[in-house]
Order: sequence, then structure tokens, then C-alpha cells
Amino acid sequence: QTLQRVDNNDLWTNPTSKYRIIFDMRNTSPMIRGLLNAVKDPIKTAIWKINPNGAKKEIADYVNENFFIRTNFFEFLNYALYFLDYGYMAFEKEWIVDKGKYYLKLHPRMPFSIVFWTYDYKKGTVVSATQMTTSGTVDIPMKNLFLLINDRQTLNPEGQSILRPLYRAYVLSEEVEVATADGLKKNAMGIPIAQYPDNIDPDDEKKVENFLKGIYSSPNAYFMEKGDIHFRFQGVEGRTANPEPFLNKLNSDVFNSQSAGIFTLSTANRGSRAVGTTLAPPFYNRIASIASAMSYAINDLIKEMVDLNFKTDVYPKIMASGISAKDIVEKAYAIAAVKDFLQGVDITQYLLDGFEIPITVKEAKK
Repeated sequence: QTLQRVDNNDLWTNPTSKYRIIFDMRNTSPMIRGLLNAVKDPIKTAIWKINPNGAKKEIADYVNENFFIRTNFFEFLNYALYFLDYGYMAFEKEWIVDKGKYYLKLHPRMPFSIVFWTYDYKKGTVVSATQMTTSGTVDIPMKNLFLLINDRQTLNPEGQSILRPLYRAYVLSEEVEVATADGLKKNAMGIPIAQYPDNIDPDDEKKVENFLKGIYSSPNAYFMEKGDIHFRFQGVEGRTANPEPFLNKLNSDVFNSQSAGIFTLSTANRGSRAVGTTLAPPFYNRIASIASAMSYAINDLIKEMVDLNFKTDVYPKIMASGISAKDIVEKAYAIAAVKDFLQGVDITQYLLDGFEIPITVKEAKK
């Protein structure tokens, strides 16, 4: 058949769904949350603006109004960047007519709420998404959706989370930490033991057992033997394994994974300034490439918006700047050298561009 509905099997209520696992990873692991912040924060704090790109002022002003006046762009970025966490992020389009123009409003649709994708395999396209809501399911045609997708493969609109290569290290480190904490507790307090007579009433025996189970969270952390009823703690002999080397190995796996390669800049804080300046450019280049990919997708939206309101073949573009390593010492030497060489020449524009200050020369001289 041409149309086929595919269940993504990742409802939020399923504890083994990839979206639930990703949610737990990003909310329970300080390291993973820190890695995500390292990627997202430079994009959030970048200078986002509309470049007329040769379009008429009226068109550029319209696009700017839609994205930066009628829309809380920072809130949009917060939602949009979930495409890195979950592999994709969806927004449903709503067109609002005001003063004779169509304005676009984007409503976030979280990945774990999408329960079906409908494909047209003959045309090689995705036809619609089905969202689970509190009042039932809703089919959303693809023409009404704006998607940001990370590492898309073939027709799959769900992409791949940048956390996927970290999953193994995350699970193992969680298990080691829990086992280590449990082992340390038992070594510190010992195993609880109850002694009771042979002819103890079965109900009393059950009460004793329940008491022992309540001492530790694990129901197996006790031992029972016959005799008068007595309680004691039996110390555990032997050494407790040192988990630090293994945990360090797992943490190293997180940093060295393919998706986390951009995070190697963190080592600069523990080394020389030379290490930081060496690692900074590739780090920021990777971050800038993510912002560029987002810009390309948003520019497709801008074309759709403009075509609904104007007749033109020139379109404004959204751009992000300011994502770079700002080496103040290096720039200071460069400024001094240029100033000495160009004696008497105004280098205000150079300074504005070099430090990525979004004002004009005229405004700066005020």
C-alpha cells in the first residue's frame, strides 16, 4: 500500500522508551546536563538577527516583527534546542491574520507526544504526524509542521539524539554508583541478624522478618537463625572494591564519545592557556555549525512566510553571530599593531567587527 502508519513505540508512559531514557539521562546526570548546557548556552546567547539579504525594507521589517516582536525568540530557542536531546523537535504552525498580513506562530510539540508517522512510500515522503493529547489523538499534516532534525537518516523524521553514544556509559555508571553506595552502607553498619526460638509463632516470625527488611532498602540484606529472639548486626569482612577507577573510565567514555567530541574544551580548565586556545576554535566551530543548521531550517520558514505576503524572489535570512572564542589578549595586541601601522586612520569599524559588537560606527562614536 502507498500510505503506511508507523508506530514509534516511544510513548512517554513506557519506561523503556528512548524519550523516557533520554529524559532521565539529562535530568539525573550532572555530567550530561553540563555537556548539554555547554552546547546550548553559546547558541542561546548568540546574537540572532534578520539580515535583509537584499530584500526590501518592508519585507525585512515584517520578518523581524514576526520573530522578535510577536514571538519570544529566546523561548523558541529553548524548545528548538531539544532536537539535540531527543533527535528532533516539532512545532505546529498557526497562521494569524493581522492588518492584512499573515503572521506565523509556532507551537511546540514534544517528541514523546508523537505516537504515529504516516508515510507515502511511493512518493518517498512523510505525510503526517499523529500526536497524543489529553483529549485523544490528532493528525497533523507535514505541511503544518516545522521540524528540526539531528542526524536524519532516510525517511526517518526522528533523527538521533546526541546522547545516544553516551547511553552505555551512563547506565553502567548509575549501576556502579548504586552498588557502591549499598556496599559502603552494609560495610559500615553490618548485616542485621535476628535470632528467635524454634517454636516461635508464624505470625511473630513474619513480624521479625518484616522488621529486618525495613532496616535496609534491599529485602535480601539480612539473615535469620533459630533461638531466642535477639537482634544484632554482623560486620562484613573483607575489603570494599574501590569504584573510582571504573567510574573514571566511564566518565572518560562520555567525554570521548563521538557525539561528545565537542566537549573536549573542558580539559582547558585543567591545563595551560595554550591548551585552551588550541581547543577553543574547533569547539566553537562545532557549536556554530549547529546554529547554522538551525538558521537554514528557519530560513525555509521565512521563505514560506514572505511568499504568503509579498511577491519577491529575494528573501531575508536569519543569522547567528557571536559564537566564537574571544581571545582578548590576542586581540589587544592586534589592535595595538594595527593602530601603530595605520597612524591617524579610524579603526572603529574594525573594533566593532572584531569584538562582534552589534552597533554602527555612528552609534559607537556617540
